[in-house]
Amino acid sequence: QTRFRGRKEWPTQNVLASSGWEGTASDSRILKDALARPHGLVIPEEKFYLGDGGLMLRASLLTPYRRVRYHLKEYSRNGPKNDKELFNHRHAKPQYSFSTTTNIILACCIIHNFLMGVDLDEQLIAEVDRELERIQRQNEPQCEEESRVGIELRDSIVEHMWHDYNMQQG
Repeated sequence: QTRFRGRKEWPTQNVLASSGWEGTASDSRILKDALARPHGLVIPEEKFYLGDGGLMLRASLLTPYRRVRYHLKEYSRNGPKNDKELFNHRHAKPQYSFSTTTNIILACCIIHNFLMGVDLDEQLIAEVDRELERIQRQNEPQCEEESRVGIELRDSIVEHMWHDYNMQQG
């Protein structure tokens, strides 16, 4: 488990998987592609995922505030001093055990490998890649609006979170 210990005091894992991408592709680029695909990643309306600071902020993907304390060890002696630090602190908390996370990742890999072994069609993959590039070019203006909505949503959550936190501190 030593190799899995990062900035946190417990084992951690980083996973963003999408087949067909070169190893140098950024997580943000891969996620944008996954969201833009006609039958790709769908985040239900009025729901959102928590993403790390390397991803883009949007209404369906809330990321921590940049240049604000984030990592749990930074809070070991001093709690959050403002609303943005409180959000980043709560954002950084683990959600699943290491064992559960490992099982989820393995299940996804097994499904992916099974599907690639059943029907691997290089021409279809190339056609999909071309279509994804076209869609990505069309979706660029939507990214600014998505980011604005994401900022408003995150700020609203932070305002409520900070209010509740201050009430508890009494």
